[in-house]
Amino acid sequence: MLAIYCRISRDKEVGKDQSINDQVQSGIELANRLNLNYEVYKDEGLSGTLPIDKRPSLNKLIEDIYNGKIHSVYVYDQSRLERLPMARFVLNKVFKEQNVKLYTESGLVGNDIESEFQGDMLSVINNFYVKLTSKKIKSVLRRNLLAGKVHALAPYGYTKDNNNIMIVDTTQSKIIQQIYSLSLEGIGTNKIAEILNKHNVPTKYNLISKGTISVKNKYTNEITTRNKSEVKWNGGTIRNILTNTT
Repeated sequence: MLAIYCRISRDKEVGKDQSINDQVQSGIELANRLNLNYEVYKDEGLSGTLPIDKRPSLNKLIEDIYNGKIHSVYVYDQSRLERLPMARFVLNKVFKEQNVKLYTESGLVGNDIESEFQGDMLSVINNFYVKLTSKKIKSVLRRNLLAGKVHALAPYGYTKDNNNIMIVDTTQSKIIQQIYSLSLEGIGTNKIAEILNKHNVPTKYNLISKGTISVKNKYTNEITTRNKSEVKWNGGTIRNILTNTT
């Protein structure tokens, strides 16, 4: 059985990264060439720098290897499998002990000394690339913040002009004032959310309407997806507005 392992950190612009569907299709094509049955394992919205135990599908894949179900693994490239040297060490050990073949889009990965060295170096480089990219992004966000620019969505109560400078939204600002007034009257955040929902006050996501939003449960790592048009006010959102210094 061939395991097709797919991972993507988050939604990417077209052409910026290999989508989950593309990764799956490439794995199926390999399974057909090798005349093997296959099973797909997906970790969506999870970084390759996360430890193995924080990626449910990768965990399940390893369990299936030890149970004798999986004898070959396909990943589009090494960065889909891991961007953390420690994770590479563990996975490499599992694959060796269980005689599991590893395939990427470039073909069968060798297990000789030279191939292992190349894989080790690539893991270190991938990890460095993630840290460097994060540093650059934080630097850009900080400069934009000091300039009054909005990176993505403006906070509720604000919009942005053509130069991405944050400006007050005259309609939403009335809702913000209402939220503060209700809170100062001693009304709790859940009750305020209930009042806004009762009067069909649109959330920020309702105003966008198109697309979906995915939320990960920090306790179970379960990801739930909803249409943005269906998102309602909740106590947590109200609490964030009341405590947001913006």
